[in-house]
Amino acid sequence: MKFRTIGLIGTDSSHANTFTQLLNDPNDPLHVPGYRVTMAWPGGSPDFPLSASRVGTIMGRLETEHGIRRADTPEEVAASCDALMLLSIDGRVRKELFARIAPYGKTVFIDKPLAISGRDAAEIEVLSREHGVPIFSVSALRYAVQGAMGQASLGEAPILEATVSGPLQIEPTQSIYYWYGIHLAEMLFALLGPDCLTVRAERCDEFDRIVGEWADGRTGTAICKRPEAGYIYEAEVRIGDEAMALALDPDFKDHYARLIADAASFFDTGIAPVPVEETLAIVRFLDAAEISLNAGGRAGVA
Repeated sequence: MKFRTIGLIGTDSSHANTFTQLLNDPNDPLHVPGYRVTMAWPGGSPDFPLSASRVGTIMGRLETEHGIRRADTPEEVAASCDALMLLSIDGRVRKELFARIAPYGKTVFIDKPLAISGRDAAEIEVLSREHGVPIFSVSALRYAVQGAMGQASLGEAPILEATVSGPLQIEPTQSIYYWYGIHLAEMLFALLGPDCLTVRAERCDEFDRIVGEWADGRTGTAICKRPEAGYIYEAEVRIGDEAMALALDPDFKDHYARLIADAASFFDTGIAPVPVEETLAIVRFLDAAEISLNAGGRAGVA
């Protein structure tokens, strides 16, 4: 079997090792065949402690455990590989890094979140169109929700209301809701679709509450809990008069494997499993939530 090659931009995310394991190790029970990671540029942000403290360690593991070649620049990776994964955890650098690799015309998976502002996300989309480079960005929590929906008996009636909850860990360099709130936003959009109209957010003692109003009066609520409450994700939907809790699989490696399988299909076809328009809507949702929180809970347009 002839493998196509993937290059990584940024090794300061644990996803660099997880994704490489799923793609490169045929003995892994969740192995996704067809592509291999062959090269990586470490990157890293010196003023972001989590990035700076682990970028070298993860790159070293990729070299010793998977034989990944270290590149000196993102451009070297883009020139050498068939497809690219932009994994740098610092959302502030996503637009600049994408601008450097887009001219090479390679299909790009961009780890969540696409960017940490609506302006940067929109500029990435413009660069994507200008260079004819398809992009795909997603949170693994979308696959947790999809799996739970597949197992539940939801029937044909539409979901009228969805409530999701999970941890809100805040990284000062990554704004308020983008670091972990992205997962909850992705869950809501997986349940309710992309057409959110307005958003409001409020801070309570034990959590932040984000409420979105979707088209046709549907409502989505994200309960963003303090990290000390634990790293547990939950979801509940209302269909008609009936409320139903969704059983989310806590095994993230299964969700990562589905993500990688979707990424491989995307690399083959250039068609993103989550349309870029929906990804941009998710970023606007997070933007609107932060604006609302800073404005004392006043609702804003998504």
